[in-house]
Order: sequence, then structure tokens, then C-alpha cells
Amino acid sequence: MEQKMYKKILCHVVVFFMSVTLVYAGKYQEAPMLKRLVDQGKLPPVEERLPDNPWVVGSGAIISAEWLDFKVGKYSDGKLAITADVAPRSYQIAIGATNFLIAPDQSTSPDKVKGALAEWVKWNDDFSIYTIKIRPGLRWSDGEPVSTEDVRFVFEDIYGNKELDIPCGSKRRSLYTQMDPRKPCGKLNIIDKYTFSITFSEPYGYFLSEITTWIQDYMQIIQPSHFLKKYHAKYTDISKLNKMAKKNGVEDWKQLFRLKETNHFEYCCANDPNLIDVPVLYPYVLVETADEYMKIMRNPYFVAVDPAGNQLPYIDGSIIYGIQDKEALVMKLISGEVDFSNSDFMKLGDMPTYVQNAERGGYNVLITGSINGPPTLFVNQDYEYDKPNSQWQKLIKDPNKSFTRALALAINSEDINNALYFNMYEMPKITAAEYNVEKANKLLDEAGMSKKDRAGYRTYPDGSEFMATIVTGNMSPDLIDITVMMQNYFDAVGLNINTKMLTGKILRARARNNEFKLKVIWHDQPIWYSGISRDYDVCMKGDYSCQTMKYYESQGKEGYKPPPHMVELYDINAKRMSVPPESAEGAKLFSELLQWFTKGNAAIWPIGKIKVPNIFKKNMKNIPKENYPYNLGISSSSLIWYFD
Repeated sequence: MEQKMYKKILCHVVVFFMSVTLVYAGKYQEAPMLKRLVDQGKLPPVEERLPDNPWVVGSGAIISAEWLDFKVGKYSDGKLAITADVAPRSYQIAIGATNFLIAPDQSTSPDKVKGALAEWVKWNDDFSIYTIKIRPGLRWSDGEPVSTEDVRFVFEDIYGNKELDIPCGSKRRSLYTQMDPRKPCGKLNIIDKYTFSITFSEPYGYFLSEITTWIQDYMQIIQPSHFLKKYHAKYTDISKLNKMAKKNGVEDWKQLFRLKETNHFEYCCANDPNLIDVPVLYPYVLVETADEYMKIMRNPYFVAVDPAGNQLPYIDGSIIYGIQDKEALVMKLISGEVDFSNSDFMKLGDMPTYVQNAERGGYNVLITGSINGPPTLFVNQDYEYDKPNSQWQKLIKDPNKSFTRALALAINSEDINNALYFNMYEMPKITAAEYNVEKANKLLDEAGMSKKDRAGYRTYPDGSEFMATIVTGNMSPDLIDITVMMQNYFDAVGLNINTKMLTGKILRARARNNEFKLKVIWHDQPIWYSGISRDYDVCMKGDYSCQTMKYYESQGKEGYKPPPHMVELYDINAKRMSVPPESAEGAKLFSELLQWFTKGNAAIWPIGKIKVPNIFKKNMKNIPKENYPYNLGISSSSLIWYFD
């Protein structure tokens, strides 16, 4: 874009963020392990490793002052944090505070976000143009400078290379206008060495969350071009690349490139040795992988300092053990071998064990909320959509939603809370807020299911056999427990519904193939409001209408044309994309989204917000207070943890 045009655009730009709240002007300090490398001439001084204006992380930067009494910490000087999970995966990286913007407590509010990798971000009046300035002097973890060449490379040489077949929206669709693959990708304009803009064809306020959220992170927009060019046919001889490919066990340069071009979930959680040498911008870098563990160490060039000028993070690194057996994981936790864990296997049902062994293990047990919603029953809107006179579709298309409302009324949420969650979960507020078997039976009669078969179960409206299976995964023990309890509740109102457990990948593949009527799975409902997650979408966690999604994406060539109630959902979602999620209009649209579910469409919450246990060694500091709303928000603050 010409300079004149750029000036014209800026005249209509609203300043989103111009500078960090805290500016440090004193002398910087660094970890002892890095100072030794500086003294040996193996590393530049800390002043040369930090940006000109580092990101200052103090009170309220990642976790608000209400929940964390931030203290300037101390370096661990060789001591590593030992963590354990169901697999070797580093949430310190996956949910680390590494995007262009950051806000505390899982927020993306325009009033709360501040610059992290970016010195500032601006947008125009209708949220169609975003201008981002990278912090001058920012460096990749191998010490190479970060610049807009790294952005240009992503847009032109990755997304723009047809041979690679990595479309611009392939990373969670964020760069499609309004996340809609039918609409154009954002258009990049390089302004100078550190400043660039992205222009969308329509208002796209939701993009604000995409440059703040840890679910997306920076890799959708910027990657280390100096490193990846070594694996790209535009910059390196193709015959040389193909030889390298064979040595690495792949067929050609395109597959070789894909081994190195990554996203943060792959980098943190795939435990892939091919990624060890990939330069990143995280507080920690991957240095070692094995079947049973992974090791991460501090990034010498990380962007942030604390208010006293100490380069973050405080702790030198971490070893993360993967333990797939729940009992073995619990034993490792209570033995005192672990400094921190909030594994998916850690549930309230094991609280007596954690508490009874806390003194011997030298740890504290912290109860927090979660970014995850409870196991939720999703009702497939597409099952038998292509079958004439489908009785399932008759129930689904009933404008009164008598069948799904009856399912919600049949669920005893207090019973679930007492039996599985020590009565510590909230009661549901979206669906299943009332337990009333009499009303449930009446609604099923109204749905045309008053007839009974020989076994005494209700039939479809035409008298044919009704049978359904609730499928769920093995990712968490309570998924199975709550599914079995729902089966019993539905049996009590005459519905022949059984249960089946499948492994995660098989479950998702078969659900997306439209094979099941009912599915129980967890999701990220507590962070839907902020836009960090939108896994309520029709073909994400719930997989409740993948065929209508296929119809939209193929522009009517495949899939199932959405019926009116699904069109309503798509319309709400499209409007949400146009505004920032936590704006006044965004809040109104989110209320409409929840109301859509409340009317009996697609999902039933058997319980409300959940609570989860977290274990920390007693000498680990800068940990939030009891009942902090978001457990994984703790992982995003790992750069300020320290040992006392």
C-alpha cells in the first residue's frame, strides 16, 4: 500500500493499544545460567537479547490483582520444575502468554488487552483493518531478529504456495474474513521493518480475540523465515531438499517443510523431535523428547521482564512426564515427586487422597474453576438427514423441541453433582436447570412417543422401534460416569438409550461421519464469551451438525441444507464475528447464542461450571488464590512462577 493511502487509513483508526502500562528504564538482570554463558562468550548480554521496549509483566498482567498477589521472584538457578500429565505435553508453552496481545483472566476485552509480542495494535472503525507493530529488537529463540519479513514469508510463501497446500485459513480459520472459508483471506500490507496491517473484506471484530488468545497464538501470522527458508523450494535447491527429505523419512520437500512448519499445539504437545531446532517466541523452548517425557528450557531471548528488570521466566525449565495410567499418576503426585500438575486425570473424586497426603508430599491442593465446561450431551441435528421420512428428523425438526426438552428435564443435576463432584459444581443455567420427570414424560407424549414396544420402551411417532446410543470418549473418567447416569435417567422416562465408549480419534472420526445420534463430550464453554474458544461450533467438540457445515463450505454442492433453526445459529455466529466478543454488541450476541441452546437446540448441560484440583509444591510462588476461575490460566502464568 502506498504511504499516502496508509496515512489516510490511520486518520480513521481507533488506537487500541499504544504502549505497555509499565515501562522499565533501569538495568536488566538475567538468570544465572544465562549469565554464565554470557561470561563464556557463548551468548550476548541480556540488553542485546531483549527488545528495545520489553514487555513488562507485573501485577495484573496475566492474572488480575484480585486473584494473584504478584511478587518479584527469584531465579531457580538450575532447579527445574517437575510436572506430570497424561502425556508429555507442556501447557507452559501451549497456554503460555505468547501472542501479539495479552489480557488477564482469559479476557479479550478491548479495555483490558495490552501488548505482548506487539508494541501496539490499532484498528479502524469497522474492525476491518488491523495494524500491528512488532516490538523492535524482538528476537527468535536462536537469536535472529524478528521482522515483518517473517510475516510476509507466512502469507506469500506458505499460504500463497499452491504446492504446499496450506491455505491461509488452515490454522483455525482465523485469517479468513469472519472465519468463513467462503470469504477472502485477510490481505497483508507490509508498512516497514516492524509494522504491518491486515485488511479484511468485511467487519471482523472477532479477530481481536484471535491475536490475544492462547488457543491461536502468533504462529498463524508470523514464523521464523530465516529458518524455514532452508526447507522451502523457493530459497533452497529442490534436489538438495529432496535428498534431505529422504534422510528424514519423507517423500519430498513439501513433506519436509511440513515437518518444520508447526503450530503451538504441535510444538508443545506432539513430543516431536523434528521440532527441537525450530526457533520460537515462547518463554520456553523444546530441548528433549522421549516416549515418557519431554524437557523444556528457558528461551534466552524471551520478550518479557518483571518490574525490577529481571528477564523472565524465573524457573530455568521443566521436565514433563507422561503417565497414561490414572493410578500411577496419582501415586506420583502424592509422593511429592511433582512440583505442579493440573492434569485432565485430576478430578474432585480423588480429593481425599490428595488432601490426606499433602503434608507428606509437601504440596498444596488448590481448587479452581476451569476453562472447560462439564461433560455435555450433544444431540445430532443431521442424523438421517438424507433418509426420507426419518423419525429421528421428525423429532429434531419439531418446532417445540419436545424431545430434547424432555431429555433435559429427565436429568437429575443434583444427583450428578452429589455422586460425582462432591456437590462442588454449580447447577446448570443453560439447560437441565429443572429436574421434572412428570414434565419430561408429558413432553415425550407430545412429541408422539406415547406408544410402547414389547419391552416397555417408547417408540418413534410412527410406532417403529426407538433406540439410541450415547457415545463418549476415554479422555476423562467422569465422561463415562456421567454418560451412564444419563442413560439411567432416560431409562426412567421410557427411552431405550445405551452407552458406548470410544477412544478420542475414533470417536471424532465416526461422529463427524454422522454415525451417532447422541454424544457426550467436554468443551470450553467458560471461555466462549471472550472468544478464546468457539468450540460450540457445529462441527467442533459436539459434532452435532457437520453436514450443514459441509453444505456451507461447499456452497451447496455437498452436505445438508440447514433447516430454519440451524440457519438461526449460523446467523448469530456470523454477527458475532463482526464485533469484538466482549464489546457491548458482542455480549448481546453471546446472550442470543446461549438462548439458542436454551430453547432445546443441540446441547444439554447436565451440570454447571466445574471445579478442578491443582497441585503445587509449597515453595512454588506466584500461584493464584483458591477458586481462581480458570485452571489453565495458571499455566499461562508459568513465566512468573518461582521457587522460594
